[in-house]
Amino acid sequence: KGEVFDGNTPSMQRALKVRQAMSMAIDHKLIVTTIFGGLALDHAAYTGFLNTDPQWKKEWEITFDLPKAKSLLAAAGFPNGFEFTFYVAPDHIVINPEAGQAIAQMWRALGLKVNIESTAYAAARPRHFDGKDDIIWYRHTGAGQIDVQKVGNMGPANTFDGIELPCDLQALSFANITEPDLGKRIQNNVTLEDYIQKWQLVRMLYTVPDHFVLNTKISEWKPNFIPGRYFTAPETVGVK
Repeated sequence: KGEVFDGNTPSMQRALKVRQAMSMAIDHKLIVTTIFGGLALDHAAYTGFLNTDPQWKKEWEITFDLPKAKSLLAAAGFPNGFEFTFYVAPDHIVINPEAGQAIAQMWRALGLKVNIESTAYAAARPRHFDGKDDIIWYRHTGAGQIDVQKVGNMGPANTFDGIELPCDLQALSFANITEPDLGKRIQNNVTLEDYIQKWQLVRMLYTVPDHFVLNTKISEWKPNFIPGRYFTAPETVGVK
C-alpha cells in the first residue's frame, strides 16, 4: 500500500542468497545427460529464450557450484540448512518426477531437509489456486516463443508460480498481447527475464518432451505442438 520496493533490505538480500544457493546446487548437466538422455538444455529462460537465441545473455546462466552454494547459504544465516516441502507431481503428462527427485537429492547435498510431496496433480492444482499452498513446486511452462506474453502467472490475478512481480513489469508483460512490433515484444521479455534472473525467481531446465515414432505407412502428419506428449491433429494424418 504505497510502499516502494527496496531490494537492498537485509531480509531481501538474505532471501536472494538462499535462492542463489539453491539454484547453484542443482547439477542440471547431470540431470540432462542421465535422466533426459541429452534431450534437454542446461540453460533456458522463463520468458522462452534458449541459450541458442541471439538475445541470450551470459549472466542468465547458472553454473553448478556446490561449495559456493554452501557458502551463500551460510552467509544467509543457514549454515545448517532448513526444512521445507517440495511438490513433485507424480502423474502429470509433462513433469518428470525422477528429475524432481534428483533435484531434491541435490538440495539435500546442500544441507537442506527436503520433504517431497507427491499428491495427484488434479488435487494439488486447485489447492494452489485457493491460496492454501506456500511450498516450492516443480512444474512446467513452454519455451521457444520469445515474443509472447509469458509471466501472467506472476501477477495479482494469477499467482500460480507463487511469485508476484511489480506492477510495472506486469504491465510490460501484458503489453505483449497487443503490441504489434515484434522487436518491442522481444525486448519486453528481455527486460522481464533480467528481473527474474536478478532475483532468481525461477530456475529453468529446457527439455524436449514431444517425440513420436511413426509407422512407415504414414506419409504425413501436421501435429499442433504443445507441451507434453499429446497426440494432436489426427485429421492431418496421411497414409501411403
